[in-house]
Amino acid sequence: MPHEFVIMAGPPLEGAGGPMRESHADPVSGELWSMAEELGEIGSFDRDLRNGTARVSDTMCRIFGLDRAALESSENAWMNRIHPDDRGEVENALRAATADGATNIKFQYRIVREGQVRWISTRLRIDYDAQGVPSRRFGVNQDMTDRYSTTIANAHLAAVVDSSSEAIKSYALDGTILSWNPGAERLFGYSAKEALGKKIELILPVERREEAKRKLTTVASGGHVRLETMRLRKDGALVDVAISASPVRDALGRVVAVSSIAHDTGPRLLAQRALERYRLLAEHARDILVVLRLRDGAIVETNNAAMIAYGYDREALLQMNIADLRAPETIEALHEDLGRVGEGALFETIHKRRDGSTFPVEVSAVSMEIDGERMILSLVRDISERREWARVQRLMTRELLHRVKNSVAVIQSLVRLTAPRARSLDEFVASLSGRLSAMAAAHDLLSEMHWRGADLGELLAKQLAHYLGGEEKRLRMSGPKVRLPQQFAVPLALALHELGTNVAKHGSLSSPTGQVDITWTYTRGPRDKLAILWRESGGPPVERPTSTGFGSTLIERGLPGARVDRRYEPDGLVCTIEIDLTPARRRGPRARKGAKGVANGAAKSAAKSAD
Repeated sequence: MPHEFVIMAGPPLEGAGGPMRESHADPVSGELWSMAEELGEIGSFDRDLRNGTARVSDTMCRIFGLDRAALESSENAWMNRIHPDDRGEVENALRAATADGATNIKFQYRIVREGQVRWISTRLRIDYDAQGVPSRRFGVNQDMTDRYSTTIANAHLAAVVDSSSEAIKSYALDGTILSWNPGAERLFGYSAKEALGKKIELILPVERREEAKRKLTTVASGGHVRLETMRLRKDGALVDVAISASPVRDALGRVVAVSSIAHDTGPRLLAQRALERYRLLAEHARDILVVLRLRDGAIVETNNAAMIAYGYDREALLQMNIADLRAPETIEALHEDLGRVGEGALFETIHKRRDGSTFPVEVSAVSMEIDGERMILSLVRDISERREWARVQRLMTRELLHRVKNSVAVIQSLVRLTAPRARSLDEFVASLSGRLSAMAAAHDLLSEMHWRGADLGELLAKQLAHYLGGEEKRLRMSGPKVRLPQQFAVPLALALHELGTNVAKHGSLSSPTGQVDITWTYTRGPRDKLAILWRESGGPPVERPTSTGFGSTLIERGLPGARVDRRYEPDGLVCTIEIDLTPARRRGPRARKGAKGVANGAAKSAAKSAD
């Protein structure tokens, strides 16, 4: 509280007297004055400056914390109570007043009483004798500490309300807005001038008015309300708020108004929603999320994928260090890996599971500061499947190159051995095209089965499709479902093509009444056997050819490990093909003879026949 020294100059008032003068000798007046002193905490004093005598009231003694004798015997007792920082100013004010002949003086100062600082307001008058010498000083002192404290507190509260970022407002029980701070102006968009005197419905959405009535009822009955709701801005937008409302009471304790603080929860709710989205993304992500403390590698956060990948529950993971999840052979590189994170790093390493098994991972890591601590955010991806797929791709590439070389070798053999038998270019092209088409059809089936084999029935249907049509059903097939290993598909396709070509030119299908029946059986056991029976009937009489061509060689010697028997019976050709389909892993390395070997074998046999 600022010090105040007011000196009012002028002559003494006529009939000037003090509270302790004879005019107050009346018992009733004296009693009333004593009551006034006590209620107002006002202490009176009267000192005769000529003889040094003084009289002080009981309230004066209480204010200064001194007994009557001390106060009446010496003016220094009063002066000694004044705060050291204020005493000089009080003494100077008294000297200046008497030097100027002032009669009325008012000043405020602090005293120290029982270790506490209290504020005192003094009002005194000075009488002078005929020579202008001060003869008497009397007046009153009032302890203003409580009043000043209330004033300071109110000023502090007003400053807090004005400077608060929260929207603070009050309104009467009928809804009339009584106060509106700058925070309310910012949040709701209305200035204090626009809001004061209006009803609180100014900021209430229609659908929230019943809620506001219930809140008002609760506060009016002395209760407190805290809720999260929505309010209406001046621009018509809705704003999410958290409201705390309390009753305002008058001097008699009656609730006369509502004090309400509204906090804008929009940013918090947006942050919560964003955090929830990121939490859901992290929890449902397939990649492992691990947040590490940079200084020691401790795991401080992780996600569900990490629990699945490593085999630990969340609590166990949060007690671990990243070194606990690294394969032993990668521990030496850990410090280097953490050190190069910086603004971001991507590297591969090996992690281990709870059961001790390991798996390769790709780590994408970045360093950042979170709550004053340097952290590493790591996304860890299990690349086992990627590495396996890369290995398979390498194998497939090598296999593809191998198959291409074999196919080229077969084609070269077909070209080389078809040409000498052709009587014209057209015949050469037709023969070669048919055989290449047979190869292509077999490759189509193998491709559809990802080179894991080919279905025998489909292979027969593709190679003999030209003869399967029509209403007479001249070519009939029957047998169980058999999957041919891929090394038999192309040779068998070529053999079937040659059988089909021969039956159309010279066999049963060269006659309108001829037929072909194809049946097959499959026997599993120590040796898996496939037996195919080709039987022609109803065609012209057939005889064993006197020479063997390339087509006949493909039929009889083109199938690896197969036994082929052709009998030229009076009713037509009967061809039996028996193939050992036992898997190569059960038959040993000699059985792994590819298409190139088949073609070369057929070529050599055809060459001998030609000789």
